[in-house]
Amino acid sequence: MGEPADFDKVVDRAVGAPLSKMVPLAREFMVKNAINMRKNLFDVREVAERAVHAAPTLHLGHSWLALVAHQEGNLEERDRHMAEAKRIVTEYPQENECVMSLYCDSVERLDFPAWPSETAVVKEGRVWTVRSPFINHNNIPLDDQASVVKLRDGSVAIVNPVPFDEATKAWIERIGPVSKIVSPCKGHDECLKTVKDVFPRAKRYHVQPPTSPDDPLEITDDHQEFPDDLYHFRIQGQIFKETVFYDSSTKALLGITDSCIPTSDNRGDSFFIYQLGMGLLRGPFTSRFQVQNYNWMFITNYQEYRASLQKLLALDFDVVTHGHGGTVHGPEAKEGLKKAFNFALNETNDPSRFESVMLSTKWILDTFRPGIILQNAFSRMLPFGN
Repeated sequence: MGEPADFDKVVDRAVGAPLSKMVPLAREFMVKNAINMRKNLFDVREVAERAVHAAPTLHLGHSWLALVAHQEGNLEERDRHMAEAKRIVTEYPQENECVMSLYCDSVERLDFPAWPSETAVVKEGRVWTVRSPFINHNNIPLDDQASVVKLRDGSVAIVNPVPFDEATKAWIERIGPVSKIVSPCKGHDECLKTVKDVFPRAKRYHVQPPTSPDDPLEITDDHQEFPDDLYHFRIQGQIFKETVFYDSSTKALLGITDSCIPTSDNRGDSFFIYQLGMGLLRGPFTSRFQVQNYNWMFITNYQEYRASLQKLLALDFDVVTHGHGGTVHGPEAKEGLKKAFNFALNETNDPSRFESVMLSTKWILDTFRPGIILQNAFSRMLPFGN
């Protein structure tokens, strides 16, 4: 986004492999595989076979076929494709260097194993993080991270809650009693349902209006919920309704979630497939933060979005905690975000209405073939279970 028209070729030349061919295939495989495990609608095997033919010197096609066979319980086929993937990375190490994070060297990794919760100090006595896998409906762990803040009244606020086990709950309560929990983004509300039982006394907030008395409260720019501690505002002009939190006392920006994604220090093999499919892996041009290649489709007003980003970058911060894992300290914290959002900060990159429609259609068709789109739409009328 915002790159020159030949950027894909530039990246391919830099990594010495047809990486650009793999991006739409990885996105298609990732999305269809997730739905296939739940509804058995899509032929993910066919996507993996296309990857084998599109880039025979990359291990991805055979690695994905091994995953499909593993899910189907075909162990002989799984082992055959794993052996072929190993042969390819051995014979073509340079070509595969850029995608080694997606290479499964053991059967255990094909089950997308979770990892134990991790806690870390961000600002001593004030800000901490809890990194914990969120297990989605397909039993795949996603890399999520909560920011924990000790407020001036001695209580604790949590931004972007994650699954908390008993040990982590006890660790947080030693910092202080939890008074407020906020989901900062439209797509991150799931943990608010379970955290209610973990910290029953805490007030819960999210970015949408409540529809029932039991729903979390809506956090808006009209009222600051943490007037003595955290300043918050919503990034306007996009559908995520993402709300950022800023602690001026420690110069910490907390809980950036779906507006951009960190590209290093990630957890979970499934996240690496996501990174490739969403255009986050760019060889030597990969920056600390990247914006997913679908992000621009959900920008409803570029002027409002740009103004919000400028407001964010005007804050005096030197550390960013990210809702999908990772904490960045020093000048790279702000510079990384500035580089990631350059496509929107530079108004010459704003697409016309025609370009928005055309590019959105192309993105969808690259991920779902027209017949599959209709099949998926029709399936919503059928009694498939979760």
